[in-house]
Amino acid sequence: MKTFDKSNLATLRIAITEALNEVGAEHGVALNIGNISYQADSFTTKVSARLVSAGAVAGQRVFDSISSVSIENGFGKAVLGDKDKNTAFKMQGRNFTIVGAEKKNWKKPILARGEDGKLYKFQIEQVARALGRKVPNAFGMEI
Repeated sequence: MKTFDKSNLATLRIAITEALNEVGAEHGVALNIGNISYQADSFTTKVSARLVSAGAVAGQRVFDSISSVSIENGFGKAVLGDKDKNTAFKMQGRNFTIVGAEKKNWKKPILARGEDGKLYKFQIEQVARALGRKVPNAFGMEI
């Protein structure tokens, strides 16, 4: 390899992933390689690790529980919860399925997969309304 480019990095990613899977299996962790940024003579990537006991599978992203990011309605009941995982909803004429949540994303923590297979982020209120649930406004009144 004389320089790094998109095609040889794709091949290198496969080799790195296979090596990480072997190391992860040996140590009981799921290791995943992130996005790769590159120049002609170097590349950078991020490796993330999650304990297998936490439900991780090598090569697959693990999401936070939906209950961990949910808001409550005016009656103290969560608007969304873990029971809503794999629930389908429609937004702007497109179908989505809830796959999990991301605690670190406070604006749009709900993750849903579209019909095109891509992952999309939504606000809790957006998804709750799409599911026909009542959501409290800033004054605690349901709308």
